[in-house]
Amino acid sequence: MPLCKGSSAKPLRPLRTAGQPLRAPLRTCLRNPFAPLRRRLMASLPAHLVAARAEASAQRPRHQPCPRCQADTIVARTADRVAAVDVRADPHPVDPATAPAGRLLWCLVQHKHLPARIRWRDRWHATACTHQVLADHECRPRPVQETLL
Repeated sequence: MPLCKGSSAKPLRPLRTAGQPLRAPLRTCLRNPFAPLRRRLMASLPAHLVAARAEASAQRPRHQPCPRCQADTIVARTADRVAAVDVRADPHPVDPATAPAGRLLWCLVQHKHLPARIRWRDRWHATACTHQVLADHECRPRPVQETLL
């Protein structure tokens, strides 16, 4: 059987169509459309280092618009290995004494020599916390929704 152009190992598969014998070769080479996606993106680094870098970049807080209301928010993943949570918080710090009821509070932990990260403000951390306190993001109702309801 003839080989595909540019391929040295894969022969053409037979295809039976009207007017062709059973062993007639295909006119075009069959290719896997996902073959380019299977290549390693960072071939120079081991897989465990690539995974560690991806995890660290997800934990780093960054400004990103909310996909629903387009408001400016801070997005990060908590640094928990068991149950990491994707956090979307308002970028403006709130006073922990007058925090809005019913909203989760997060601390934006910033160290001198380490990258910033977001941490949940639990009762043990809240007693000695000196970090900026951020409230969980809640989208405001859109004007169209208010008029329809």
